[in-house]
Amino acid sequence: MSDGRPVVCHTMNHENAGTTPYMSRAALPVRYEIRASGGASSVGSLRMICSTVSSEGGCEAVGLPGAAGRFYNSKVSVSDTKTNIVAIRLKSTHVRARVVVHGFKLLSTSSADFVCALYHWRQPTSDPVTTNPNWTAHHADSAVEYSYGTIRSFADGVPRFHGFMTNQIDAVLGDAGDRVVELLAGIDGASDVVAVMCQRASASSAKDVFGSISWSEYAS
Repeated sequence: MSDGRPVVCHTMNHENAGTTPYMSRAALPVRYEIRASGGASSVGSLRMICSTVSSEGGCEAVGLPGAAGRFYNSKVSVSDTKTNIVAIRLKSTHVRARVVVHGFKLLSTSSADFVCALYHWRQPTSDPVTTNPNWTAHHADSAVEYSYGTIRSFADGVPRFHGFMTNQIDAVLGDAGDRVVELLAGIDGASDVVAVMCQRASASSAKDVFGSISWSEYAS
């Protein structure tokens, strides 16, 4: 804008110019990049103020639901140590997908008190799942993969939601309106990681727990 008037800086004309769609990924984010065309000593700078994307026809977010977790014969023993029930991240081949996490569900096979939480790592520089990560594709058509591996340190993640479970009453934690957690990736392709944590609230003896996490995928 200049003096309240829009100024066109770049125009692309595609009408009747090709026999195929001129773009394949209309869901890509707005980004800025600067490159040096000179030698190794070339320097430059770039300042970005704001940007916007408008849709004249509006849009309707229609996502495909998904879920992963510890189901039949895959329970985990939970003591007073924070334990990963299931973690998810974007596949390296689907880093431009948008995945919204809805919540998680837990069930203990015996009476005990537990605390649970949803932890979030924003584009970590190293995989927070360290021991036997075994990242597994949720499905060939899905943008998500999951792991039951050990988390290096939950202190490195951000707790987004907390919950409690007691006396074999299952714990359910879902999204609340616009307060949702999303799986995204940085410009370098590093994906967010989200993990469901569970631990005994009192006593140290281990109890068996089942659990799952659910989400929706809006692009791949």
